[in-house]
Amino acid sequence: MAERTPLVEAWIRYAEDDWHDSQILASAGRNMRSVCFHLQQCIEKLFKAELMRLEVPVPKTHNLHELSKLLNQVDAGWSARSIDLNRLSFLLAIPKST
Repeated sequence: MAERTPLVEAWIRYAEDDWHDSQILASAGRNMRSVCFHLQQCIEKLFKAELMRLEVPVPKTHNLHELSKLLNQVDAGWSARSIDLNRLSFLLAIPKST
């Protein structure tokens, strides 16, 4: 059974930091792009932590859909709605207003 190594635990802590930052920004009424950035980072780190826990090589990508597909390949019980991952990626792709 895969274990939560110190490296996996560190990635989870980093994800928690991004979650916390997103909540601060949302509470402060910051633009959604900033909030979504930290949420995307949180999810990415959690996906990568789970890949590490499962002893799967972690690719150098920020693509949540790609990471989710990898997780599904090694864990048939894995489920993440692609449409939600794509929506988050789309929001981050919108250029900042000047």
